[in-house]
Amino acid sequence: MPELICIRLFDAESPAGPLTDAVRTIHLGQSAAPVHVVDSVSFRQVPNAPFAYWVNEKLRRVFKELPAFESEDRTAKAGLCSGDDFRFVRCWWEVPFLDLASPNRKWWSFAKGGAYSPYYADLHLMVSWMAGGVDMQPLPGARVQNDSYYFRPGLTWTNATTKDFGCRVLPKDCIFGHMGPSAFFPDTTQCLAAIALLNSPQMRDLIALSLGLADTGRRHYEVGLINRTPMPTSLDQAQNLELYEAAKLIWRQKQLADSKSETSHVFVAPWFGKVPVSIAELKVNLTDSSNAWEAAINKSLATIGRIAAKIYGFVPPEVHIPLDSPGEDSEDGANAGQAEALFSYLFGCAIGRWSVKTASVDVSALLPNDPFAPIPLASPAALPLAEAQVYLVEEAGHPADALSATRAKMSVIWRGRSDTMEEELAIQLGVSALQDYISRPSGFFATHLSMYSRSRRQAPIYWPLATKSGSITIWVYYHRLDENTLPRLITEVLDPKLRQINEQLASMAGQSRGTARRSELEVLAMEVSEMKTAFQGLIDRGYRPNLNDGVLITACPLHEFFRLPKWQKELKACWKELERGDYDWAHLAMSIWPERVLKACAKDRSIAIAHGREDLCPAEAPTAKRVRKPKTTEPK
Repeated sequence: MPELICIRLFDAESPAGPLTDAVRTIHLGQSAAPVHVVDSVSFRQVPNAPFAYWVNEKLRRVFKELPAFESEDRTAKAGLCSGDDFRFVRCWWEVPFLDLASPNRKWWSFAKGGAYSPYYADLHLMVSWMAGGVDMQPLPGARVQNDSYYFRPGLTWTNATTKDFGCRVLPKDCIFGHMGPSAFFPDTTQCLAAIALLNSPQMRDLIALSLGLADTGRRHYEVGLINRTPMPTSLDQAQNLELYEAAKLIWRQKQLADSKSETSHVFVAPWFGKVPVSIAELKVNLTDSSNAWEAAINKSLATIGRIAAKIYGFVPPEVHIPLDSPGEDSEDGANAGQAEALFSYLFGCAIGRWSVKTASVDVSALLPNDPFAPIPLASPAALPLAEAQVYLVEEAGHPADALSATRAKMSVIWRGRSDTMEEELAIQLGVSALQDYISRPSGFFATHLSMYSRSRRQAPIYWPLATKSGSITIWVYYHRLDENTLPRLITEVLDPKLRQINEQLASMAGQSRGTARRSELEVLAMEVSEMKTAFQGLIDRGYRPNLNDGVLITACPLHEFFRLPKWQKELKACWKELERGDYDWAHLAMSIWPERVLKACAKDRSIAIAHGREDLCPAEAPTAKRVRKPKTTEPK
């Protein structure tokens, strides 16, 4: 067969001129960059024979010279599809913390794909897994597949991305999804050596060749693609050790960087090591640590590139492969700035979520050193749940005043400098005083909502429940929420406030002055009374929070008490859907509309399982397959 002459013009803004030049070059028998002369038979060396004419012959031969990834004891598999992620998937910070230590644990870390992040990424999602997914299986879109590989350590990656292929560590005791396929090896030592090769520039080019990629469009890294990509089944001892150490160092550096993020399982503090004594020093601290991590990572990447070049026999063009996912693949809300992250940490200390004791310790001593160890049930900075506050109140002089509690923690961290730090922090936050940042709906809560929104889930855990004007705001900690919370808020906050207001009004009786103040107090009394009446109405209707329902459903009956418009809108929409019966699997639906939900249980076995009422919808007996009788041929 004659050779193919291909002209590559993808990068040309206007192809007419370059095409004319290329044709002239071919006619003169000269070579030029956009012209590729290829023997079409060589395409068959690559599985599925992609029409990758721009790739050199040496690259195609690798598919014949090395075994496919799926060989001996290693393989890649696609995992769970829940059929209803809103029901079965949560951010890790919104599931009941006590469930994670239970022998009948319901929620497990879930590798669902997510943003591009080679070597390391904290698994911020969890999936409900009961008795082999028994409540998922009745759903038409659910697929419980390759479950014998669940909970095994391995490597995982994002199936669909605009970035290059980038796999990361999959720790023990995790479930992986169909959009977060995973690879498994005989032992974890092989995993770390393999992750180095899988993330190498050489592997990037081999995978791109298998896909037949000519541009940087959206790519799907299915398990079949990875399983047929060439990779040696064994390495000499020196190569294996070098790759292992280089990959582990990159994993460790990215883990250390993650220890500054409070939505991570390894969160310690919003800085690294020594407590900064000013906002300026905080910025220097973060910059210096980031530079140190980047230098260490680049050294390891150079080692991996050198070994991969020797194994695969070619050196790709110099192309920067990012280790993070800024841009279109990111699944976070807007990242909080340094000042916002610092205040969030301080508020978390004030409400009793974080301990100030880890603020100045050696971070590396607190973090797990085994990449494949089960994900910690709580971060190193977390306090026991019993020590956390149920609520804080925005009211000077109140025993649970939010600002006073925050200042108390600042005075512990910055002895003798807390006032200065407070002033600096307010300036960085763009407010005249920290109370303004706490009180404004577009201030702290807006930042908190953004920080705690991941993978299309909005899951804030500090709830500012306020009167219409914001005259009274109670910050409720989601993880201390139970059926006694609203009664407590009535008896411990609202009733005392009403008594105080009424006493003030009584003392003003008969006074000719102070009419404006009297009017303010009367409006305040009305708002507090309305909040109390609304809380009592929810209690009477059967509002019994169950954190297994997730933040959105648990918060939606309280939508009128949130003042941030976009969050209130989300909650109102969820409340209408809950009223309509869209989420009858939720515990809250059962507690408020038990008759309706019991009827749903009788029709839908998955809902019946969710409420422990399988008796109302027994499993259908498997239908016997009809056996056809063999045809008999009668003699003519």
